[in-house]
Amino acid sequence: MVVDFVSADYGWLKGGNHVAQVLLRPGSNHDGYFMNDDVIRQALNVMRILTENYPDDDHVLVFNNACTHSRC
Repeated sequence: MVVDFVSADYGWLKGGNHVAQVLLRPGSNHDGYFMNDDVIRQALNVMRILTENYPDDDHVLVFNNACTHSRC
């Protein structure tokens, strides 16, 4: 699973040694699942990248909360 941020102006978000991308092998026998704490951790990293590399721009973060795993 790849979780990332993309900008219409700058492409995939990265700056310096930081990237917004998170690679995850989901499942109980692998990396677990991408939970709320992971979303918050990634968002904080994204905000750091934006403020350090694009301080003069206004930023709007849009999250797609697609249901990719559900139980019946």
